[in-house]
Amino acid sequence: MQRWESARRYYVVFLAPNLFGEWELIQAWGGKGNRPGRMRALPVADYADGLAALHRVGRVRERHGYRVVQTHVL
Repeated sequence: MQRWESARRYYVVFLAPNLFGEWELIQAWGGKGNRPGRMRALPVADYADGLAALHRVGRVRERHGYRVVQTHVL
């Protein structure tokens, strides 16, 4: 799991298996304390593909001014 934050927003991404045993990239984002966020699940081919997608998301977040505040690798 990785979490990024800017001054007013957060973004969380992690990999999880669904009920069918397939991997999904779970993304959640929103404002800090001012309104509810959103969430989506994107299917990935396998765990390795999911890790690559997670790293791509991280590069985009950092380009948009977010900073990593939490990282967990399972």
